[in-house]
Amino acid sequence: MIRLEKLRELALRTAPAPGRPRHLSAASGLVRVEDRLYVIADDEHQLGVFSAEGSEPGTLLTVLPGRLPDGALERKAAKADLEALTRLPGMMEFPHGALFALGSGSRPNREVGALIELDAWGLAGEPAIQVNLHRLYSALRTHLPALNVEGAFTTAEHFCLLHRGNKRDATNACISLPLRTALDALAEGRPIMATPPLDIRPFDLGAIRGVPLCFTDGAALPDGRFRMRSSQSGTVSTCNSPFSTQRRSALASKTVPILSASPSYNASK
Repeated sequence: MIRLEKLRELALRTAPAPGRPRHLSAASGLVRVEDRLYVIADDEHQLGVFSAEGSEPGTLLTVLPGRLPDGALERKAAKADLEALTRLPGMMEFPHGALFALGSGSRPNREVGALIELDAWGLAGEPAIQVNLHRLYSALRTHLPALNVEGAFTTAEHFCLLHRGNKRDATNACISLPLRTALDALAEGRPIMATPPLDIRPFDLGAIRGVPLCFTDGAALPDGRFRMRSSQSGTVSTCNSPFSTQRRSALASKTVPILSASPSYNASK
């Protein structure tokens, strides 16, 4: 049985917007840099910054422009659905690396990302750079029509995205692109392209009582494999559940499977 350990709640010093709760109500992606935890929420256009130790409230850093509607349905329709967050290594314009938040791609307005520069001490700074992911996601849909990006990570040579399946098509996939190609495009302000070699490895995680298990996030391991987290997907929709202001405790440690990110087939052939 998996034992969960509560590390902290994602309370904030100030609310994301007037009338919003003073906490993150979703924790879609997490990256630790030095003594800070960076958390992206799929229902906000801001990045949460928390201390890795202690329980003091965190702060917010804006990563995408505009204020989201307050209504649950309107907010769900308008959000960029930032589901994945990863740390990128140093590159030309970002010598100390950067954080990269990515929308899920499950709707046209969710084909966007944000690049946030890190300084020598691992502190993220503003302004974030908006990244158009339309060309990349459009190319990936030729292989995964119901594309739904839920996680991202890098290995020594690859930039990897995790596609989440659903009840209609429970196939999950790890998509691998050449890391240097992706970094060069981001550093030069060009769109990331699904250029060869593009590798897609499908994963069948099984099901519980007929409801498939699907990727929700992942993290690279030093040997090239990755540790993934999964949950059940009981709907054919590739969109997330309706927005809820219910307070959620996050950042729980648990044991999850280790999988290989090695290519299964070359989608560029």
